[in-house]
Amino acid sequence: PYVIGLTAEDAVMSLDTISTKFTVIYEEDYSEEHEAGKIMKQYPNSGASISKTMTITLTVSSGPEPVKLPNVYNLSLSEAKETLSSKGWNTTVVEYQSSSIVAAGCVISTLPERFEIVEQGSRIVLYVSTGAEKKSVPNLLGKTVDEAKLALTEAGLTAGTVESAYSDTIAAGLVCSQSTVAEAQLDVGAVVNIYVSMGPNPNPSPTPSPSPSPAP
Repeated sequence: PYVIGLTAEDAVMSLDTISTKFTVIYEEDYSEEHEAGKIMKQYPNSGASISKTMTITLTVSSGPEPVKLPNVYNLSLSEAKETLSSKGWNTTVVEYQSSSIVAAGCVISTLPERFEIVEQGSRIVLYVSTGAEKKSVPNLLGKTVDEAKLALTEAGLTAGTVESAYSDTIAAGLVCSQSTVAEAQLDVGAVVNIYVSMGPNPNPSPTPSPSPSPAP
């Protein structure tokens, strides 16, 4: 009988309808066509005239042969999916992560990792970049220099230069200005410069007097 495509159990049941005295030997091999656990080859072939005590060899599919997962790092999501699909991986899960190295929309990494031996059809996780992580700039006005630096560090940013500036509203020794306004979104580790008040300008520029109107 023709038993290709059957499970090993069903194949033996089919053979038993001809003779219960066959000796059945099982082998295994990879197959793109037959799913794992199904008979992919038989010997003798169906239709052959054989002895009722003959040895029958059935080759059971182990499924597609495992191959190295291709490198899809830095590819766009659509390119990565297309590459994996062309190699037999159609089940992909997408998760998003921030990255200061990989452009937004491109693949940072995979699970399993690239070049690992993976069965075709396995579930592949694609980690896709959302771009550099953004941090909100804290309000530094009125803080001491040490307080401002600590606030920047806690926000995931970097304190830059500290310079002096006159201020009519902020007491001397406190931060009176910052290079990036509060609540602005910056990449992690971005630099924010600090300006410390020296108090009011002791020599303000004189306010220009209006010119007299010309005589009619």
